[in-house]
Amino acid sequence: MSVLRDVIGHEKQKRILLSGLFRGREATSYLFSGESGIGKATFALQYAKAVNCLNPVDTDGLRDSCDRCDSCRKMTSQNHPDLKVVKPEGDVIKIDQIREVSEFLSFTPFEGRKKVVVIEEAERMNQPAQNAFLKTLEEPPEDSLIILVTSSEETLLETIRSRCFRIRFSPLGLKETEEVLKRQGVKDSALKGLFSGRPGLLVMEEGLTAQGLLESLLQDIKKGGLRKKLSERAEAELWLDLMLAVLRDFLVWTEFKQRERLLLSERRLLHIKGEKQPSPSFIIDMYNRVNQLRQAVKQNINLSLLTNYMSLCLEELYGRN
Repeated sequence: MSVLRDVIGHEKQKRILLSGLFRGREATSYLFSGESGIGKATFALQYAKAVNCLNPVDTDGLRDSCDRCDSCRKMTSQNHPDLKVVKPEGDVIKIDQIREVSEFLSFTPFEGRKKVVVIEEAERMNQPAQNAFLKTLEEPPEDSLIILVTSSEETLLETIRSRCFRIRFSPLGLKETEEVLKRQGVKDSALKGLFSGRPGLLVMEEGLTAQGLLESLLQDIKKGGLRKKLSERAEAELWLDLMLAVLRDFLVWTEFKQRERLLLSERRLLHIKGEKQPSPSFIIDMYNRVNQLRQAVKQNINLSLLTNYMSLCLEELYGRN
């Protein structure tokens, strides 16, 4: 893969970053922010590949990776000696992980132009980790590149945000979303509308798919309670996103009865709606509560409490006590 050939969408971001790379004016630290599932982490890794490519391709004032040299192949498999990818351990990025980053950046590049660190879900850094990371950002080595990837930049210290060049990513368009889904082999057309430009949410990790989670959620709604504890934050966030989509469809159907405006199929919606029709005011109130919970997940809400509360909400949805 390369940025220009294989990253779908984000054309403005491509031009900003690859033109800076062409002119040799790339920043030392970037903050890639935007909603989950829109391709920020993929973009970051492909950009890192372009930075250290041994035979870069220059096109119309943009510099991209060749995707064939030894450096590109190592970057693709994430075993390049000058690349470090940091992800949460469980739900948190800990201070020991950030200390490893500082140690990694203290050495000169082994093979590439720069030592590259990509921190995914940077909002998961706990307070000690953020404080430690701030010291690294204050005096980063010249031959380094740091990319923070986050869907909740407001949870990062302002002093961290202010030291990074911010690149804001937006959800993909419909055609771009369809192209990503096509590449991922997703055939369920009902899922295209549900993910609103965030196709990366369709497959979060091995064995956990949005399609499977949606079917489980629909059964939970029909039966009036969560049967399975939400044990991972990525899963909880996606579950809440799906719940918001379902509540949105409830309101659209209650108010307008227009199937063409539904994200779910009419068949699916009527199957779970049941005999008791929730009022518009109740649906709106439930939607607001779920939306607040979605924000709380980013603030590290206890997932056991979240699961219990959502079970109560599902019971309340149809008056099951």
